[in-house]
Amino acid sequence: MQCYRWGLDSNPILHDFDPTGTHWSNLPDDVATEIGVLGMPTLPVGTLGLAAWIIAIVATATKRGRWWGAAGICIGVIAPIVALVFLGAGMVATLG
Repeated sequence: MQCYRWGLDSNPILHDFDPTGTHWSNLPDDVATEIGVLGMPTLPVGTLGLAAWIIAIVATATKRGRWWGAAGICIGVIAPIVALVFLGAGMVATLG
């Protein structure tokens, strides 16, 4: 849901995109602020996800919790793909 909202709020960037001169400073202040606030949780959540993925790899490699480790590896691969799909869906939903 967070990625979908971020996509919705990022639409002004796509809508007004001009490869020759679009810049962040052209965004209205309220849109730029909301994009930044919604994007802030990305770093700590991504760091925790990476740590969990490494723990899952270690668990699988050392044969301690092999099934849980394999599930963690699969989730670690699939989760960013799902997040990007929701981000794209949010952007596309507002293009109409």
